[in-house]
Formats: sequence, structure tokens, C-alpha cells
Amino acid sequence: MKEMSRIVRTVTNFVYGFIIIFGFYIIVHGHLTPGGGFQGGAVVGSAFALLLVS
Repeated sequence: MKEMSRIVRTVTNFVYGFIIIFGFYIIVHGHLTPGGGFQGGAVVGSAFALLLVS
């Protein structure tokens, strides 16, 4: 399997941090208001999927 290019690795690391922060924001906001827990978990899960795919 080929190694990721420098551009893909940099963009993935940059976007991954924002996705994790946004997912935890949704989880915390869902804790304070109705709903949001499942959606936040789905966003955090998609961040891990991004790392596996790239």
C-alpha cells in the first residue's frame, strides 16, 4: 500500500482536529439541550473513518 502524500497527510491532520472539536461541541450542546448525543457521536466516528480512509 502506498504511503500518503504530504498534502493528504497535512490536510487530514488539519481537518481531523476540527471535526473532533465540532463533534464534542455537538455532544456537549446535546447534553445541555434535547438531542445531539447520537449526532455528535456520528461526527466523531466519521473523523476516525477519515483517518482510516486517507
